[in-house]
Amino acid sequence: MINIGDIVDGCRSYRDETWALLLERLVTEKAFCLRRTHILAAGRFLAILQIQDKTTSIAGIQKWGFSELQTRLNALPENSNLRVDEFDVGELAIRCVFDSDSSTLLGCTIVQKRRKAMQTPPDWDGSLETLERFNKPAQQ
Repeated sequence: MINIGDIVDGCRSYRDETWALLLERLVTEKAFCLRRTHILAAGRFLAILQIQDKTTSIAGIQKWGFSELQTRLNALPENSNLRVDEFDVGELAIRCVFDSDSSTLLGCTIVQKRRKAMQTPPDWDGSLETLERFNKPAQQ
């Protein structure tokens, strides 16, 4: 079970890192929806993280926390177990990475989700205004 207090406390230990400030604000303002949890070896997760860092950079996707987390994972033995909790928070995909033995927050990656392609409205008149109005999310 995820303890939001542990995430907030973990963020406070990384006050000078942008991802921690963003995550602390998100976790206190929005409802986090846990998508899934993985247990992975640090070496394997580091390889995945490096690939995702490269592909998001090439694609120009906004992201936070990758370099800081890579630095911390490089300092761990490759066979150390990590608990990776994945969350969906609206337009962001968030992964919190914990040392599975001590439940210490090691870092987090936050990635801006891509906007979905616009859909053509039925009986479209060809105007940009109609296209944008049809694809605009409903107000909550």
